[in-house]
Amino acid sequence: MQYYPEIRAVFKAKARRKPIRIARTLVALELARIVYHVLTKQEAFNGQFKDRPLSPRKRAQWPRRASPPASLFPREGDHALDGEARRRANHASGIVS
Repeated sequence: MQYYPEIRAVFKAKARRKPIRIARTLVALELARIVYHVLTKQEAFNGQFKDRPLSPRKRAQWPRRASPPASLFPREGDHALDGEARRRANHASGIVS
């Protein structure tokens, strides 16, 4: 529901007439039915939900850019603790390297 406007539209239509929990369950049952048929028939998903074609791909919302830019691999010397202090801290917390 979060990424596909077609599924969200079906959910909102159901939610107008029924409680939200029921609407969510009905959408989940339809998704489970699709998964069941894909797995039992060993066929590719046809890209439709309730006879409506789904948009080709979801909108990219994740990962969000970090601000300020963050590096996945910090440079040597960027650590708050040096190697020996890090080993002692890990050993005290039960992490053995």
